[in-house]
Amino acid sequence: MAHQTVENFYAPLVVPVGADRGEPFEIAGAVVMLSDPLALADSVANWAAAGVDPPPLSTVILESDDQFDALVASSFLAGMGVLVDPLFDRRGKLVSACVIENFAVLVATVE
Repeated sequence: MAHQTVENFYAPLVVPVGADRGEPFEIAGAVVMLSDPLALADSVANWAAAGVDPPPLSTVILESDDQFDALVASSFLAGMGVLVDPLFDRRGKLVSACVIENFAVLVATVE
């Protein structure tokens, strides 16, 4: 193919899920997503060092923006946040992440 257009802006992303029930893994009330599936082991080690005890995890790939949008929307409706690539210090303080926010809520808070 000589010319390729990008149809996704967010995807693909990886969602760690509990190996037993398949529910998205959450930290501090936020669903976790990863931009690099090879970073899962390092991320789990970081979370454990920060005092989070992740269950056995597997992964689900969000292959399209539609899948991303659906998970983000359901997370927001459930009152949860969404963090991409979260890293914590040893005290459990978030030091790095892409925080996904609801734009309408952000606009309403400044009006």
